[in-house]
Amino acid sequence: MARLSGVLAAGLARIRPLTAVRAVWSEASAAQAEHDRVRTVLRTASTAFSVHEEGPSGSGGWIFRLRHADVPGVEFAQLRMTEARVLFGAASHENLPLVEALPLVQHAITERHADYALAALEGLHAWVASVGEEKLATEFGEEAAGALTAVALGRPRPGHSVLGQGTFRAAAPAWAVLQSRFAAETAEAEEARLYSAAGMQFVRIQPGTNGAADAALLSLPGLGEP
Repeated sequence: MARLSGVLAAGLARIRPLTAVRAVWSEASAAQAEHDRVRTVLRTASTAFSVHEEGPSGSGGWIFRLRHADVPGVEFAQLRMTEARVLFGAASHENLPLVEALPLVQHAITERHADYALAALEGLHAWVASVGEEKLATEFGEEAAGALTAVALGRPRPGHSVLGQGTFRAAAPAWAVLQSRFAAETAEAEEARLYSAAGMQFVRIQPGTNGAADAALLSLPGLGEP
């Protein structure tokens, strides 16, 4: 009896890894099948994609989703809007570029009267820092260059104990120029270009470790709400 129990235990030990492998394979197969359906729709769709709305939510916001009747369970793009009609969070299916979310932006403008958008500019601070203070000084002057570098690096200017409002005010005019340049010239600014293509005025935000600095900059004239 003890020998039989040992044989069964050994058999179960072999079955469990096989079951796990099959589960992983099944999940991968399902994902591949979805990708294949998406590619088929993109290649052969004879009918238009449709915009689906969810909202207003408890907070007054909306969610817009781009879907197609041939694959009703697949979300091709998504866009969010706050109660104040500010667009943000544009995203697209992994098989699609973000520009495919443009119908959602246009829908939000025409049907829900979206006013402007917030676009995350990943890498903006690092890009400004990479320009170099000497080059920034040549274009914007020494005071602005020092302030720009401080904001980009998230540290006080020499002779200052904190990264404060004086630095933000000194940096703001040049920062507006640089963020527009970054949005127009870099691959990281795909969301900003999406809103721009729809003719929107947009505010660009770098989320993450520089969030406090960005919030301070956005509170200044020319960088905040229109």
